[in-house]
Amino acid sequence: MLKPEQVLPFLIHDLECVREFARRFLADAHDPAPATADDFWRAIDHLGLDTYAGRQFLTSLHEMPATDAATARLLDALEKAPPADSGPRAEILRARLILQVRDLAFEQVAKNRERLLTSPHLTDAVRAHLSKRLELPDAPLDDLWQQLLALSEKMEGKYYSEVNPMAQDLICEALARHPEGPARATEYIADPPKGDWAEIFCMEILRRARYRPALDAVLHRFAGVGDADDALREECLYTTPVIGGEQAIAGLEKLIRRSPHGIGMFACESMARIKSPAAEAALARLLEDGTAKEQDIEPWATLGLACLCPSGENLTRVIEQAESGEHETSDLIELCFVAATMTGEVRPEMDEWRTHVMAAEARHARIIKDIEAGEKSSLAALRTEINGEDFDDDDDVDDLVEDDGTEDGSYDFDWDGPEYPDDHPPAEVYAPAVPRTIRRDEPKIGRNDPCPCGSGKKYKKCCLGKDDPAR
Repeated sequence: MLKPEQVLPFLIHDLECVREFARRFLADAHDPAPATADDFWRAIDHLGLDTYAGRQFLTSLHEMPATDAATARLLDALEKAPPADSGPRAEILRARLILQVRDLAFEQVAKNRERLLTSPHLTDAVRAHLSKRLELPDAPLDDLWQQLLALSEKMEGKYYSEVNPMAQDLICEALARHPEGPARATEYIADPPKGDWAEIFCMEILRRARYRPALDAVLHRFAGVGDADDALREECLYTTPVIGGEQAIAGLEKLIRRSPHGIGMFACESMARIKSPAAEAALARLLEDGTAKEQDIEPWATLGLACLCPSGENLTRVIEQAESGEHETSDLIELCFVAATMTGEVRPEMDEWRTHVMAAEARHARIIKDIEAGEKSSLAALRTEINGEDFDDDDDVDDLVEDDGTEDGSYDFDWDGPEYPDDHPPAEVYAPAVPRTIRRDEPKIGRNDPCPCGSGKKYKKCCLGKDDPAR
């Protein structure tokens, strides 16, 4: 497989499928080093901020390690952007830039405090949010925790898109930075399962803090998530590789071998986010020894292996699955083509794959044209998000910031959390979901990809599941 530094040149490849693979490879990686947000800005410069491809990189900036130079580029781009009243396209671009400023890493917000809090280019709601981010870590742990539980209660029965994301971000970031916050979150998920939004918030806290001592507790919770709770499964999927890195591989492999289908498919994707030869070897073992077939997770183990940009025998394994026609063949063919292109491996199927990929890119170009033609429909969602309209979730957060109950308002953030014991209760057993094969003519939208409606939010936090029953 390729290392992140080997993927960097492909961020400006001519073919969209190769660029997109490189973007997601780095944005999803548990550790994309040495790649940073600077590399995504180089891709934006190459593609153009006013293009659909350039905007894909813009919406992923906050997923990459921040740098002073990248933050300066973002703030300069916002200040130089056309006025919002220049037209819908200008207003949409400005709103997306504002959202990236809103989601800047805490250290960057602190370094640019004066410039951000006095910027006339930000909305009042975003300036207030950034100010609260700087103040909230000084609040007492118990007050922050009560706010988390209160927000969890408010979110019951709602979608992500129905609740102000700024309120959730404030509480989770403050608890992640609090010396005792990650340990409290670890204790919460280690207790008997609750099935509430607070568990999801705890996963975000641990992920933000990269809290390695929580790995065992997260894996135990992962093993016990029921089939109906996809939201918590996703959080376990995202959190495990971030906090565990290569140390999580053995636990994930054991989880896949011992758990029913529904958990195994999510664990395969979690493994694929660990960009390591050890993760590639683990997924290959699951396919080679028949575990993936026995557990009905061959499609997900194969897809996970393909997402690690394999070569040699492992690429052959992916090709065999693609040729079997039993899985998401269209996706696998594209991934095989991308892997061969990026690794330089010569395969006899390359011409056939290229024909398939070029046809898919032509279809996607038409879809993009339709999306851009209808971008006005995304304005309402963007205006809501950057102006904080139609939300009332953060009233309690205002009160908490105003009365933090502390004497000197400071904490030592260079904490070293306690190791968590290995005596968690056994995982509950759930009946496996019935697998089904999906084939599509249009490109797949990943849950973590920018929503095609143009709102600038991730798909999972915008239009995904709006036709399904609320959680």
